[in-house]
Amino acid sequence: MVPMTARFFRRKWDLPRTDQWASWGASWWFFETDADGMVQRQIQVYENGPVLRYGPGHASDEYGGLAVGRSIWADEDWSRWEIDRATFEDVWQA
Repeated sequence: MVPMTARFFRRKWDLPRTDQWASWGASWWFFETDADGMVQRQIQVYENGPVLRYGPGHASDEYGGLAVGRSIWADEDWSRWEIDRATFEDVWQA
């Protein structure tokens, strides 16, 4: 169950990865955060197909991991990238 204080965001990263998976291309990143902006679940959708999902029970793998540490909006206003829960869940469940 998602807490009522959860917020959801979608943000485009136009730069490809700088590792052996650079051919995946640019990506869309989706975040679910708690009231303090700490990431609870994260999805990375790459233009060339791969989709990575991180959250409870799966915080990392050989491709990356769930954002940790400071709030994702600590240094910048993320409100323009805010989406609704249904949009996030559609991608999470896909």
